[in-house]
Amino acid sequence: MDSVSTDRRRRGSFLAGFLLIALGALLLLTTTGAVSFGIWLEIVDYWPVLLLLTGMEIILARRALLIRAGVIAATLVAVVAAAYLSMPEYDPPEPLRTEYVEPLGDARRLHLSMAFIGGDVELTSDTTSSGSFARLLAADFGSRPSRVIREQSNGDVEFHLASSGPFLRHSSYDGYTRRFSLPVGLADWNLEVSPDVEIDIEISAGAADLALDLRGLNVRNLDVEAGASDIRVQLPANMGQTYVDIAAGATDVELLVPDNVAAHIDIASPLGSAWIDPARFMEIEDDVYRSANYSDSRNRVWVDIEALSANVTVR
Repeated sequence: MDSVSTDRRRRGSFLAGFLLIALGALLLLTTTGAVSFGIWLEIVDYWPVLLLLTGMEIILARRALLIRAGVIAATLVAVVAAAYLSMPEYDPPEPLRTEYVEPLGDARRLHLSMAFIGGDVELTSDTTSSGSFARLLAADFGSRPSRVIREQSNGDVEFHLASSGPFLRHSSYDGYTRRFSLPVGLADWNLEVSPDVEIDIEISAGAADLALDLRGLNVRNLDVEAGASDIRVQLPANMGQTYVDIAAGATDVELLVPDNVAAHIDIASPLGSAWIDPARFMEIEDDVYRSANYSDSRNRVWVDIEALSANVTVR
């Protein structure tokens, strides 16, 4: 019985040991920048090899130890080499910045997306620049250097702001290029945006304190996804049709709606509470509120708030 137990411990030791060595070596290489972070995305595709290695250990359990070790080591080396050779090309990481300024130029529409694990964001209209010095975006990242990814198609400009973390660009086999980041850092951002372009804002965060002063801005869409968040949004007076979508785990939301703006507000929060100005917004059904003149109003906002626990104030 003791002999069988010892045999089993030996069978498990080689595979576990070599796996730990391989994973540790890859982590070291990616941390030092010798190998792109993208190799991890390729290695995941080789998970069935673990089943093969387990089978090899069972078959070779009573063979010479060196044969078992050699087969396992050679297989792991082959997997890492195959993953490395099959990696698509990745852009080098964008530099970390403490500030960023983009001239207005010929931009007509701005898509601004942000990703971070936690922190504070303040966003306002840029009222200090004009003429040839007009700015599309001015970002101050304070003590939290971050990455800025810029793309443009004619007059449509897209910015992706990410707290410090690996940023990958993947050229897939179907011919499309996809970019995504691993936002593992914190944010302490102050952003100023041009009032002269249409704007879509998208925010993805773990824990966030957002102060979004949209007065004077031409915002079409505001989309926020967060874990725990404190969100204060001041809507513009001359906004046309705007959509606000907030999804969170636990959130405090304060929404300030100008007097000339009509609103439709839909709240889904089983553990939440809400105070919606009863003088301006009627409850037309459970947790759904609407201005009496919503259908006829030129300036109006459609608001969806979904959270496990949300404390919502609209006035």
